[in-house]
Amino acid sequence: MDAIIERLKREKAEVEAKIKQAAQERESKGKADFIAGKAVGIEWAKNAHYTELTRYSRRPKNVKEAEADVFLLEDIQKVNKASQVWANGWLEGVREFWQEIKGKL
Repeated sequence: MDAIIERLKREKAEVEAKIKQAAQERESKGKADFIAGKAVGIEWAKNAHYTELTRYSRRPKNVKEAEADVFLLEDIQKVNKASQVWANGWLEGVREFWQEIKGKL
């Protein structure tokens, strides 16, 4: 019985280590997706028409605007065939660019 318990402990440790590694890989990929999306968003913003730029650059101020943000993210995901994390990065890139230049207009 002791041998069985020891084997199960080892197997449990192996499974937990694999789960932890997979979680770290997902987190790392998520960060990479966000950074990539942000970079593309900034580049897009540099060439965007004023109307489009202001459409995507608004930060939600209330629940209704936050709900509209969800639809913006879905559109970004569909157009770019991208993950939600990438789309969030893209939107953040556009908004960051807008913050940088809006006072100069």
